[in-house]
Amino acid sequence: MLCMTNRPIRMVDLQSRHREVAAEIERGVLEVLASGHYIGGPVVEEAERQCASWLGRSEAVGTNSGSDALQLALLALDVGPGDEVIVPALSFFATAGAVCATGATPIIVDVREDALLNPQSAREAWSSHTKAIIPVHLFGSRCVPEPWEVPVIDDA
Repeated sequence: MLCMTNRPIRMVDLQSRHREVAAEIERGVLEVLASGHYIGGPVVEEAERQCASWLGRSEAVGTNSGSDALQLALLALDVGPGDEVIVPALSFFATAGAVCATGATPIIVDVREDALLNPQSAREAWSSHTKAIIPVHLFGSRCVPEPWEVPVIDDA
């Protein structure tokens, strides 16, 4: 028997996740405000280090926005017209938008049940024009690093 309710079904309970870390996050925000270092500084350096570790990468770079970060990373890899970049179907439009801004073509692939990039779908979409892949880490969940043959730009 199927039972319908008026309660929304959430993919991720962000309020619950926030409650778990609220005191630590709010303390950190106040430390940044008190330090006067709104750009760069030790807090950003530590965030970059932790992000790289969490993603299983050697480095991470914080920028003013995710859109700029994606486009700068693509430009640093010389991605442009004629190139393809694999992106997941579930993301903010800026992921594919950054690819389009370089003149390259976003290749949109399926996601898994947990809304993260499906590695099998990405492998099936692979071509000789694939120049990069952008897994998107959503809702505090991390895509497991895969051994790809092209550079990976983590959208986190």
